[in-house]
Amino acid sequence: MFEKSEDIQGMIVGLANLHHVDTDQVIAIIQKKIDKINTDWQEITQYRNHPIDNVEELRLFLDSYLVSHHEHKINWLENLIHWLKTGGYPNE
Repeated sequence: MFEKSEDIQGMIVGLANLHHVDTDQVIAIIQKKIDKINTDWQEITQYRNHPIDNVEELRLFLDSYLVSHHEHKINWLENLIHWLKTGGYPNE
């Protein structure tokens, strides 16, 4: 679904526009989620101490992690929309 970097950047910009926030807010929400990801996703540990400060760093993260975990992509998008709408995290 988001196999190309341009698609991922477009997703971020599109979500920001849809919910009337800027891309920095979308990135901050994703960074908060990254910090809370279940520890059984072992690959994420290398990113825990690396803040994602801009769309390019987010793109690199999504390219290297989500693109290799296809089954999680849809859930991430659905959850991201939920977080943007509610300001909270599902299942907390």
